Amino acid sequence: QDGLVGAAVGRAVVGGTADLGVACCGSGIGISIAANKVAGVRAAVVHDVTSGHLAREHNHATVVCLGGRTTGPSVAVEAVQAWLAASPVARHQKRVDKITALDAARADRLAANGYRLVREAYDLPRVAERLDAALRAIVERPHVTTTQSAG
Repeated sequence: QDGLVGAAVGRAVVGGTADLGVACCGSGIGISIAANKVAGVRAAVVHDVTSGHLAREHNHATVVCLGGRTTGPSVAVEAVQAWLAASPVARHQKRVDKITALDAARADRLAANGYRLVREAYDLPRVAERLDAALRAIVERPHVTTTQSAG
């Protein structure tokens, strides 16, 4: 299921339904691999504020992925906030352009071999519901204590 959700989040970003995406699974790895299969997506697994910030600033990540088994709730929130607050930095554009070229070359190879890229329709409200459930599971883990601020 992570593959379907990761790809759906990636398609939402590439298709313009969302500007950026957040995806969660057990480790964050599987869902990031799936999201990165969508041409034009730059998904990054983040574990903390630093990796969240650098994912956006240095790699221009358009999807951030978190692991419910590897990242506590307060750290997950802080990592996403850092990612959202960061801006892509122009001096890293050359690297991002190389990654984009890899995407284009892959699509060209697939097309040359008779494959076509299929944009499957997903029930995005259902995807949002699954992501919400995953985030809730992170927060509600019995061995984690959380507090909610009044602000």
